[in-house]
Amino acid sequence: THCVKIFGVSMSPMFVDGQYAIVGSEYLPPHSQPKDREIVIAGVVVQDDEQAGMDSPFEGVYCKRVVDAGAAWLFESINYTGAPFSIAKANCRLWPVIGVYFAGKGRPPEED
Repeated sequence: THCVKIFGVSMSPMFVDGQYAIVGSEYLPPHSQPKDREIVIAGVVVQDDEQAGMDSPFEGVYCKRVVDAGAAWLFESINYTGAPFSIAKANCRLWPVIGVYFAGKGRPPEED
């Protein structure tokens, strides 16, 4: 199990800037794969746009909601700030988010 620090507001109110997402074991196709709209940590490696063959913003690590789009993963924010983007599956590694650690910064989202 690992932790990934959250930056930005695209996943609020579930995840707040400065908090940590706790991630489980990596999905290893064909044995495991996330369900549509599951929240994952995605490690993206794209050498160039031509190799990616998709609409990739840049390399990095993302906390996003994922949708299976055939040869690619489609990534969305929870609160729909910013456009969804897709990355070829060959250029992604995915891990499930299994919890949140507040580490003294930020607060848990309030219940409705």
